[in-house]
Amino acid sequence: MLVLSRRKGESVMLGDNIEIQILHASGGQVRLGIRAPKELAVLRGELFSSVRQGNHEAAQMALDAAEVTELGKLLKKKGQD
Repeated sequence: MLVLSRRKGESVMLGDNIEIQILHASGGQVRLGIRAPKELAVLRGELFSSVRQGNHEAAQMALDAAEVTELGKLLKKKGQD
């Protein structure tokens, strides 16, 4: 992890087109401005974790649904024997 000290008005560049600027800092909080391409999603860490967990749960449900469908096919096939 890269650790930097920045003051109000200073910024950090990520690549050629992502800029993170310090807008305000006081009382243990920092207000950041992020300039990035519109096609790049910029999410707070806790929101990103929540979205990732939701995606994981949705993928698991899709797998479960696929398993139920496959089981149904096997039972139908067995019933035809």
